[in-house]
Amino acid sequence: MTSLPAKESGPQRRPAKRRQTRTPISRPPNPISIPTISRLAAPATPAAMSDAYERERQNNSALFELQSKVSALRDVTIDIYDNARDHRVIDSTSETFSAAGTSLAGSARRLVVMASQGNKVAVFKLAGIIIGGVILLYWFLKLIF
Repeated sequence: MTSLPAKESGPQRRPAKRRQTRTPISRPPNPISIPTISRLAAPATPAAMSDAYERERQNNSALFELQSKVSALRDVTIDIYDNARDHRVIDSTSETFSAAGTSLAGSARRLVVMASQGNKVAVFKLAGIIIGGVILLYWFLKLIF
């Protein structure tokens, strides 16, 4: 007879468990997509039809409310865009007037320099051009308005 080895008094090992592989779960077909004869043959009860019509009415009501909210949101978005575009126009107009003011200040400074040098003929020519421009502008505005 063979003798069995003596058991050690330390922790004992458990035998390794075999991993089980999962088999894919086969799901039953979707009952909604496959019509059955019993469902087709069963007449709808008036209560079920009434509930279905009520749900359809509620869905239509919710759809119209959502449509009106989307329309209102679109209108607000368009108003915001128009307002931003107006601000851009105002900013560009402000920049244009600022540039015109700078140009006018430079012209006035040159006019003062010219007048201080004593060139009387040039001053009279410039005064005549300014007076003629004002008269032409007055007649032009009178024709328009």
